[in-house]
Amino acid sequence: AHPRECGGLGLAVAGTIIGGLMALASLVLAVILIPALGAARDAARLVQSEINLETLHQSLVLYTQNNRGMLPPADANWAELLTKQGFTASESWIAPGATDETRVSYFWRPAPAINPRRHRVLLYEMPGVHEDGVYVLFHDTGVVFMPNVEARQLLDGMKLDDGAAWAPHKYLPPALR
Repeated sequence: AHPRECGGLGLAVAGTIIGGLMALASLVLAVILIPALGAARDAARLVQSEINLETLHQSLVLYTQNNRGMLPPADANWAELLTKQGFTASESWIAPGATDETRVSYFWRPAPAINPRRHRVLLYEMPGVHEDGVYVLFHDTGVVFMPNVEARQLLDGMKLDDGAAWAPHKYLPPALR
């Protein structure tokens, strides 16, 4: 064969090898980046959940300022009440990691008023939204991320001011139960 006739074949083989290496490099990058992107998404969900709890806390503070320092009554549909009165947007009620986006993701522990001198749960996130734990907002310390076991012990043992056991789903709006 004439040397000029083989040159095209050599370039084709080289092009195929380089293309294969590029595809392999892309695959390696994808394998490296996909877990990192998942971790970034999970971190963003945690931050958004914390922001939602802070927003709901501020909504309750605004509500108390307009209601002689009192929180909504224990039997009130607090999500609807705060949303209809313009204290918060409905998006604040849904945790970013919630699997059912039609349900309220946060609960409040009814109390007569916000008391910054008491270490007691005011708001908390529905357990199970995050794999590693639950966000809880206390009257006196703000938002804390608690491991699941700790959070379960705390939330399962809560009682209302009258000593009644706490049943958070009782206070979900009827349409969202």
